[in-house]
Amino acid sequence: MVRTSAHRAVKRRRKRLAVAADAPTSDARSGAMAMTKTSLVYADLRNRILSGEYEPGRRLIIRRIAERHDVSDIPVREALRLLEKDDLIRYLPFGSAFVREASDEEIYEVFFIRGLLEGAATQLCVNFVTEITLRKLEQLCEKMERCARESDVIEYSKLNRAFHRAIFRALPFTKLTTQIEELWQSYGWLQLTFRFKPGRMIESNTEHRQIVDALRSRSVSEAGRVAFVHKQSARRAFIEARRRYSEKTASAGDESIVEGIELLCEIWQESQWSAAGKSRRGGRDSMAFAMSAASRLRKRGATTSRQGRPDRSKKRAAKGSK
Repeated sequence: MVRTSAHRAVKRRRKRLAVAADAPTSDARSGAMAMTKTSLVYADLRNRILSGEYEPGRRLIIRRIAERHDVSDIPVREALRLLEKDDLIRYLPFGSAFVREASDEEIYEVFFIRGLLEGAATQLCVNFVTEITLRKLEQLCEKMERCARESDVIEYSKLNRAFHRAIFRALPFTKLTTQIEELWQSYGWLQLTFRFKPGRMIESNTEHRQIVDALRSRSVSEAGRVAFVHKQSARRAFIEARRRYSEKTASAGDESIVEGIELLCEIWQESQWSAAGKSRRGGRDSMAFAMSAASRLRKRGATTSRQGRPDRSKKRAAKGSK
């Protein structure tokens, strides 16, 4: 009986020790709470930036953010550091933070890449889209048309995403759709176009209907063409709207690179989708146009890279005369 009681006492003691070992210390508990607060602030700020509620160039005031979330400044600063790693904000000395502004150069490049990826995905979708998906796309177009008439920018943006997701989810190619989603997440504020230029909603939905028509007719080339053109139209609208909305010119970017990307868009459209391989530019062969345009682009790049360099031939001549 004594032995049994002793065994029970030992077991109880071991159990208490095990519980004590598993229990977090006060430092661990406070660390977990701090991480939770940081995560909440980070998620909220990220959503506001990507949704466009916090537009590019907006200053993020730490004290106000802390008061809104009922936290100290520390979790806010940690959240801002995470957003800086995501390349969504610029954290300046003395605690100033601003939502990052992309240059025209970066916007041109992003839209060009999106046009290539989403154009390819839409082309591939021709082989996989079902009648059910086509009806869903048509219904979304009807809803977006109502939003455009009522100038409901927020709802239109949600339906716009749903429209393109419905196309890409018809595909079995997860890596392609993942790349597209990642670009969406990194540059979600590009949908600010609809806020700055409400008329773009009508243009955008007309292009959506062209995409649906191409998918329904099972035209691979037309589906890719209208999807690519849709993205480049969105890019032009965004650049125009941003320049009209903001008087800042510091983020204009390298004009030669911007022009080069514009030219690449033309080359791609001409070489990929011109009827019967012929360019709209005077009936020239599209590949010949692409080669001549690429040659012009290389020459322009060489001229740009030489600007500002010293003329070494003059230096060599001067040395020779000595």
